[in-house]
Amino acid sequence: DRAIGHQAAEHLLRNGFTQFGFVGYRGVYWSDHRCDGFREAVESAGGTCDMFMSESMAASRCELRSWDRELDQMAEWLKALPKPVGVMAATDFRAVQVLDACRQAGVAVPEQVAVIGVDDEEVVRELAHPPLSSIRTNAEQVGYRAAEMLAMLMAGNEPPVRKLFVKPLGVAARQSTDLTAIEDPVVAKAMSFIRREACRGINVEDVLRHLSISRSVIQRRFRKQLGRTVHDEIIATRVGRTKELLAQTDLSLSQIAERVGIAHIEYLSAMFKRRTGLTLSAYRRSTRRALRAARGRRGSSVSHSTTYTQANP
Repeated sequence: DRAIGHQAAEHLLRNGFTQFGFVGYRGVYWSDHRCDGFREAVESAGGTCDMFMSESMAASRCELRSWDRELDQMAEWLKALPKPVGVMAATDFRAVQVLDACRQAGVAVPEQVAVIGVDDEEVVRELAHPPLSSIRTNAEQVGYRAAEMLAMLMAGNEPPVRKLFVKPLGVAARQSTDLTAIEDPVVAKAMSFIRREACRGINVEDVLRHLSISRSVIQRRFRKQLGRTVHDEIIATRVGRTKELLAQTDLSLSQIAERVGIAHIEYLSAMFKRRTGLTLSAYRRSTRRALRAARGRRGSSVSHSTTYTQANP
């Protein structure tokens, strides 16, 4: 669990954040250990970390404060944090709660608050908006090793170790953290609009009207903050969404083009290859091969002599 916290912090640090927050459950050992790992990595890099902790269902015998009341408190906490800030939640479910609180507080994700959860749960991914970055805990390997140790005990043997740690698989990065920390509020507002509307066919003129700002001013601020133009960011957002749809759905290429706001599949194909070096079909094949290979690795055995880091029990 400490390694899970470390991985979340390292992901946010790589994106340029210096202010951090952690949302978890008070007195729950795996949440506390994740918090400790997160804070250790943040503080060793010179960052600061604030915390929002509440009682878990188990700790409070299901006497949880209402969702709405906690959302109000979390929204106030988020509004008070220095921006931009990277926030780790102890679980994906907790991260969805943070995303709800961000909407209530009127802060943009990921431009002002980047959010990362834990478990990479498919059901939670469907609930999250924007799509949630998450630490993959390798829970399948936890179950495999538990069964292996149980078999040894049932056979009358002692397992080689009494406490076994399983290394988390790493970050599944998605839109909730897919942004370098932005200090310029105008650029942050533009990015929020682009992330929300890019796949509805907007162009640079739409961004200018939304901000009530001149083209020269916004382009200058974009280049200073991000090193790219407004048009570049619109295209990058569409390409990112195209990658998600190719990897995660069986939609036809024409259906994908429609969903990313592009009228002609030929234009999408040319744009995608120019940005990635791959055709749409080649990218879909390569990502599915990689997914099958990862599943195979997760199901394989590993040596007892290796040192591991604890995952979510």
